[in-house]
Parts: sequence; structure tokens; C-alpha cells
Amino acid sequence: MAQRIGMPRETPPRGLDLVWNFDAIEYQIEDFQSVAIKIATIYKEAYQINSDEFPNDNEICEEVKFLFEKHPNFAALRFWRLMISYLITHFDDLLEGNNRNAEQRYHDVIESLRKVNFMTANRQKQS
Repeated sequence: MAQRIGMPRETPPRGLDLVWNFDAIEYQIEDFQSVAIKIATIYKEAYQINSDEFPNDNEICEEVKFLFEKHPNFAALRFWRLMISYLITHFDDLLEGNNRNAEQRYHDVIESLRKVNFMTANRQKQS
């Protein structure tokens, strides 16, 4: 990729930069929680869900805190990807009436993402 579009700068990205180096930004848990609330808002609007049937902002922030504390800092899987996958799985569970606890949901999402990474790696080897 670096040959096609260049190397990212070692600085936080600017809006119109050609390549964004997300690793140059140090995110805090509050940043993740803010995004999680926005994802929940979009999900509620897309599926026309009554707010009473859905976690409130504080509950969503608690879910993100659980994930943030559970996920190792130096894991190969980026927290952003885990968080988004986890939240959508959680919201889908609520919509479908499934009752998984946070720990089980975490392990199921991790396993699912591992399978996707494995399949992607195998496809790249074959090409």
C-alpha cells in the first residue's frame, strides 16, 4: 500500500490527508464510548427501535468499559474493530430476543473475527 499511496506521517491525521495514520492518535475510553453511543443512535434509527427497548447511553458506556478492560492492549485485533463488531452483535441480540451475557458475547465475537481473519489470510495466499 505504501508504494501506491505513500507512507502515513507520524502525526495525527488531518481531514484532507491522503493517508491517515490512526496509530498516531492516542484514543481514550471516552472516545470509544462517544462513538459507541453514535453507533447505537444510528442502529435505533435504522431499525426504528423504541428507546425503552434499547440500552441507554450509560449502559452502552458500561459495555464499552467492559470491552476496554477485557481486551489486551497489544492484541493483534484492533479495539475499534472489536468494539464495532461487539456492539452490532449486542444490538442484533436485543432485536432478536437473544440473551447472551457480555462475557459470552465477547468470546463469540472474538471467535468470529478470528475465523474471518483466517479465511482472508487463506484467500490472500491462494492469489
